[in-house]
Amino acid sequence: MFKTENYYHIDYLAQAGVTETCLYSLCNLIQTNVDFTDARLLTSEQAHAFIFKDQFGRYYIIRSGFASGYSGEAPKGLAKALAILRRHQTRPIKAYQ
Repeated sequence: MFKTENYYHIDYLAQAGVTETCLYSLCNLIQTNVDFTDARLLTSEQAHAFIFKDQFGRYYIIRSGFASGYSGEAPKGLAKALAILRRHQTRPIKAYQ
């Protein structure tokens, strides 16, 4: 009846608009998943989110709790998130608008 082979497993993490929960979810995700095959920074105007894909084809989305272009918690959170990913040697992140 339904083809299950084309459906993806997607986990939505954190609370949109709350940088602290996004950073917490990012740290948990890195600690519990060994290898990501893809990491992307999704951008809409000045709001940012992340999407990761692991070696099993599962997707993890960290909602848009990051921002750029002004001072505040969200841009600082984006800088922290990128530093965390670099520190954990995550593959180069592709940016998409």
